[in-house]
Amino acid sequence: MRRKTYSVLLVVLYALLFSGGDVRADELLGRDPIEVPAQRNSIDMKNFASQILGMQKTDPIQNPEWLRGTKILGWRFLDKNHQALGKVGDVFLNKDNGEFIWVKVDTDRLNFITFMAFDRLTHNIKIEDQVMFCDLDKKQILKNAEIFKNSPATQPDIISLADLLRAPVYLPSGLLIGNVTETLGPNKTTQVDYLVVMVHEDRKTVPIPLSQIILRTQDSMPILEITEDQYKIMREFTK
Repeated sequence: MRRKTYSVLLVVLYALLFSGGDVRADELLGRDPIEVPAQRNSIDMKNFASQILGMQKTDPIQNPEWLRGTKILGWRFLDKNHQALGKVGDVFLNKDNGEFIWVKVDTDRLNFITFMAFDRLTHNIKIEDQVMFCDLDKKQILKNAEIFKNSPATQPDIISLADLLRAPVYLPSGLLIGNVTETLGPNKTTQVDYLVVMVHEDRKTVPIPLSQIILRTQDSMPILEITEDQYKIMREFTK
């Protein structure tokens, strides 16, 4: 089911690229217009523009002070004694504030276990030198392996980082105007503060603050919605 959803999104994105972006996603898919929730009342357009300007001045993609989501996936995941447990397969975020909630680890087939899910707070997960650590040792984990086999993916307030890194971006009208290509958070922290969006109209990217957009899910996939005014501001920074 998820592969089918990915394929549909790719069709939409390619169609937009070759149409100049002037097409509605629901028209391409042959569906009714996308239903969207009420806009956030706390959006401050001046602050929205100021945050984008501040980020662009620092060149965040190349700035080591910012942690890129695309770099996290595949990192080594270690126990408290620095013994390898596997690699970070995905991170599950609180969709409202970008905080890491769970880390899915693709294991090195420990006792034939293919993956484990670690709670950030419960297991005191930290980031340092492009690796993640938990405060348990390998023996404890293997002895209680069943505890770590529960997946958080079904919780409604949590989204997958891997899915977010290819999420579509819509206007309230249902017009698809871009897609997420990167996430950014302060280095060594476990959160996402900004989403880097490729604006199809200009073929350029712009970082936007997660706190000032609507992030929801459809068919278990994350979808971003921005206002018309936000889109105008974004385009000023991509020209």
